[in-house]
Amino acid sequence: MTAAWAERLEGDLRDALAGTWPDPAPWIPALDANERLELWKAVRSRSDALPTPIDERADQPERRYLERVAGWCEWLDGAGSSRLEAAERTVWLRGGPPLPYLKVLAEVGDLTHAIRLAEAFLRKADADDPRAVEVQEFIDAEDVVPEGFDDAIQAALPDPDAVEAVLAGCEPDHVVRLLWRATALARRAGLRGDELFGVATLGGASPETLEMVEEGQVSAAAVEAAAARFAGTRAEGLWYGLAARAACLAGDQLGVVRLLRVAVARADPGLPPAMDLAYVWEHADENLRATLVQQGLAPPEAMR
Repeated sequence: MTAAWAERLEGDLRDALAGTWPDPAPWIPALDANERLELWKAVRSRSDALPTPIDERADQPERRYLERVAGWCEWLDGAGSSRLEAAERTVWLRGGPPLPYLKVLAEVGDLTHAIRLAEAFLRKADADDPRAVEVQEFIDAEDVVPEGFDDAIQAALPDPDAVEAVLAGCEPDHVVRLLWRATALARRAGLRGDELFGVATLGGASPETLEMVEEGQVSAAAVEAAAARFAGTRAEGLWYGLAARAACLAGDQLGVVRLLRVAVARADPGLPPAMDLAYVWEHADENLRATLVQQGLAPPEAMR
């Protein structure tokens, strides 16, 4: 193999085996279709020659890099992006940099997902993590932010109704991403607990807001206020179930019973509050459990 891409491939494989994370993105798109085909064939041959590990969870830096190269070749030649996305996601999960995966998501047209993952990474990253700088730069470069949006959100905080009014004036296709940005701005402004929850749930619940409730950061009243925004929707009952979880963690047994009753009464047939009943039961003391059984609000297995 004497082609320029062959030398680059060998160099990157050496780097991968040495424990670094070489990125094929800068050089593969510059190849023409014939070169990419030859590269893809070489990668397939190289991959087939690698030994199969006994444990598929074992670290395989060479195979991992070859998967990334093959994914890029297939994506650029119109074969779909699933292999590329899976390969870059594996890099992140294995402790590598998140930026290549985020860039790939943006490249294949899933910028909304990329921005959301980037924001989630920044929330959990250590202050001195150098990867956080790259991820923030990615958000700043890729995110579509209307002129004056940040200032308008900062002026609207902490009132969720005022934040919602700002979002209402934005392009509908951008609202989801802008809501995440508004939530990030609220967090940077020092909002916590009920105030942050009120902004973060304007577009619905998320794993992050569920985590806030289950960690006891949010009052039942705040969750109930959020539920009012979704009155008449299929999710209404689930919001009241979430409020019951918050009441349970706060020790408000009367509130638990009231909110679970509402959750059951307003539940969509396809979205029963089974998980909320189970959560409250798991965290309830004996007195509350007795009340739940009496009121018919215990999980089915506890009612037998």
